[in-house]
Amino acid sequence: MFLPDLLAGQRLLITGGGSGLGAAMAERLGQLGASLLLCGRRAEVLQATADRLRALGTTVDTAVCDVRDANAVEALVETAWQQAPIDGLINNAAATFIAQTETLSARAVDAILATTLHGAMYATLAVGKRWIASGRPGTVLSILSTSTITGRAYTVPSAMAKSGLLAMTRSLDASTSDELEQAITTVEEGTSAGTSWRQSVVNFVLDTGNATWLQFGSSIGAASETSSGIAEIATQAETDGGTDDLRFVTPLKLNTWANKTRRAQATIGDGSSTQFDVNHNFATRDVVVQVYQASGSYEQVTCDVSLPTTNTARLNFAAAPASNAYRVVVMG
Repeated sequence: MFLPDLLAGQRLLITGGGSGLGAAMAERLGQLGASLLLCGRRAEVLQATADRLRALGTTVDTAVCDVRDANAVEALVETAWQQAPIDGLINNAAATFIAQTETLSARAVDAILATTLHGAMYATLAVGKRWIASGRPGTVLSILSTSTITGRAYTVPSAMAKSGLLAMTRSLDASTSDELEQAITTVEEGTSAGTSWRQSVVNFVLDTGNATWLQFGSSIGAASETSSGIAEIATQAETDGGTDDLRFVTPLKLNTWANKTRRAQATIGDGSSTQFDVNHNFATRDVVVQVYQASGSYEQVTCDVSLPTTNTARLNFAAAPASNAYRVVVMG
C-alpha cells in the first residue's frame, strides 16, 4: 500500500513507544524507512522493543523519560536534537483507568491529565519551538479516542485529556486552518424549523465531508443484511427457536442457548410391535438418539434408527420389546 522508503530520512519521536500501540506504530513506521526515538518510563521495556525492531532493520534510539516532567521532556528533546533533528512527533503516551467519577481523588485526576494532556503539550512545545527556530517543517500526530466525540462513562479524566489534546492539535495548526476545518467536522445536536436532528455519520475525507442526518421521530426501516436500520433484541424463546432472522441475539442469550440441552424422551415397548416413532419437535434431523433398558442394568440397546421427518425418530427392533422395556432419549 505504501512505498517501502516512504519515510526514509525521517526521524520520529514516539512517546510511550516501548509497548502497546506505540510499539506497534514503531514497527510499521520502521518498515517504511523511518528512524525512531522511543521514549518511556521503563528502560527494560524500551530496550526489548528496540532490540526487536533493530533485528528487523530499523534504526532505533531509546530514552527513559517521564513526560509528566516538563524539564525531563525538554532535556530529552535537546539531547536528541544535538544528535539529529526530529522530523515528527507522535503523542502516544497516555494513562487511564476505569472508575466511577464520584470516587476519584484529585491525585487520580491529575495522574491522567499529567500524562495524556500535559505530557503531550510539553513534547509538542519542545520540538515545535525548535522547528520554528530552525525553519524546519515538522509533523505532530496526537493519538485520540472516540471519547472526544461521544464522551465515555467511567473514564472522565481520560476523555477530558483526549479532548484537550484534540483542541491543542487543532489550535496549533493555524497555517492550515481551512483544511483542518474540512478534515475535522464537529456537528452538534440542534433544531431547524422546530425539528430535532442528530448526527449519524460524518465522512472525514478532505474536501468531501458530508454529514448524513437522522431525523428524530422519522420512520426508519428494519435492519437487514444489506441495509442499515433498526433491529430488536431477540427474546430467549426466539433465540432458542432459531427461526427469526429480523432480531439480533445478545452474547448472554447465545450462551444460554448453547448451554441448554434440547432433550426429548419416551418409554417404549408393548410386547408386540417392533417399530416405534418418537416425536421430538426439534425441527431438524441433526439429533442423537439413544436407547437403553428402562430397568435393571440400564444397558444400551442396539436398534435401527431412521429419521423420516425433521421432528420424528423411528426405531426398528429385531424382536418386539416387552411392555415399557426401553427408554429412548433424543438430543438435539
